[in-house]
Amino acid sequence: MRDGSLTPGARLPAIQTLATEFGTTAITVRRALRDLEEEGLIRVEHGVGSFVTEWRGDDWLALASFAEEAAEQRLVVRTRILQRQPAMASPAASAALRLPEGECPAHLQRLRLMGERPVVLQSSYLSPELAPILEPLEDGDSLYRAIHARTGRAAIRAREEIRAIAVAPEEAGLLECRVGTPGWRARRVTQDAAGRPLLYDVATIPGDRMGWVVERRARGAELRMVYRGEENDG
Repeated sequence: MRDGSLTPGARLPAIQTLATEFGTTAITVRRALRDLEEEGLIRVEHGVGSFVTEWRGDDWLALASFAEEAAEQRLVVRTRILQRQPAMASPAASAALRLPEGECPAHLQRLRLMGERPVVLQSSYLSPELAPILEPLEDGDSLYRAIHARTGRAAIRAREEIRAIAVAPEEAGLLECRVGTPGWRARRVTQDAAGRPLLYDVATIPGDRMGWVVERRARGAELRMVYRGEENDG
């Protein structure tokens, strides 16, 4: 579907054929087809087969940016670019991006605001060959889309680790909060369709600005960041 081999309207192979091709069971294939159907990528006609729907390539599979996620909640986010560096030493970022020893990633630091209130301080690291993307980037531009436009690689999946922290002095000034304010540190590795790392992000979030909602389902869970607002303590 991604490379155009299966176009809209095309019929997928039979379940047993797919199970044999991928070395798995018919039960697993049925579960995968059900997931694709729920995402709107295929339609299943019982007794007939599964067919590719009209979908828009990476737009359906790609991750939403921070601003796009906020827009889904009817929140308006502004972005202010603070720093652009073609190379910045960060052992954690180099390891996450699988860079050769001694190679430093490019770095972009941005402040996310809702109204005039800073809510997230975000540092994004990317491979050195992508550094030219940063220079023409404007405050409201999506880094995901800039990378996709230049390389054709879309942000498809991400693993994010979130831990409670006390906001450090250098971060507190930019976030306009007290030093030691309880907050969150989110570290995310974003990958393309081939599983290659695209970005390593580190975000600092004061606890009184943003919170987290977990929606659990029978076959998984979704973690969503929500704006708490000035007066909302829950």
